[in-house]
Amino acid sequence: MVDVQGVERTDITGNERNTQQPDFDALMSNTDCIELAATCMRMAWQQRENIIRGLNMIGGVGIMDVKWPQGLKFRAVFDEPSYQEILRGFVGLDLRLFRENPFAASVIVYRVLDGVFTVRDLELKKGLEPRPTFILIDEAHNYFPQGDTEDVNRDTVEAMINRLTRLGRIRRIGVIFATHTPDDLNPLILQLTNTKIALRSEESVLERVGLKEYAGEITYAQDGVAVMKSYALRTHTITIRHYHHR
Repeated sequence: MVDVQGVERTDITGNERNTQQPDFDALMSNTDCIELAATCMRMAWQQRENIIRGLNMIGGVGIMDVKWPQGLKFRAVFDEPSYQEILRGFVGLDLRLFRENPFAASVIVYRVLDGVFTVRDLELKKGLEPRPTFILIDEAHNYFPQGDTEDVNRDTVEAMINRLTRLGRIRRIGVIFATHTPDDLNPLILQLTNTKIALRSEESVLERVGLKEYAGEITYAQDGVAVMKSYALRTHTITIRHYHHR
């Protein structure tokens, strides 16, 4: 925690800002607050400038919210939910507020994935058996693209893929990457995922995930019909259909 003038808590959330109080811009314009923080942490001016640039960049993304306390002279806490607590049940990350801001969505996704991994990693290091964690990432090509984009670079993308898939296995983390455009998906995902499931798709899409030979069955299949290919299956591939409860 850094004691500074003016702000009680800064959350990484998708909540709308509290219009009753000053926002992140007001915090960053408080030069006394920034100078006091730099002095308390004995920062060189270069460090201070780098931090200010970073905070301004994050503030411009729109994922930071600021609440100003009543009666507190010096207090600032950068906080977010306890991943240990929220991972006890089902968690949904709603990114609808960031449909027009893909960079903000990517920042949030990567931050949450890092938090999930850290919790399970700490359990493992303590000699505990991590609780199984299943992560479903819809529209995965938006967050794990093929190459460098304006929002993320390829090294960052592939580092996270490696962390989730290779290092995540021993930590009992399973990941489902869902996409309708595998051509836009980072090829490392196709390489490291052991199981592929294809719903009704065009032949070019099936070829991309190694299921071109099933184009005749899947290209014009009914809703809910899919082909699954996995090393865990004795037959390597099976055709499946979702169950209709009557």
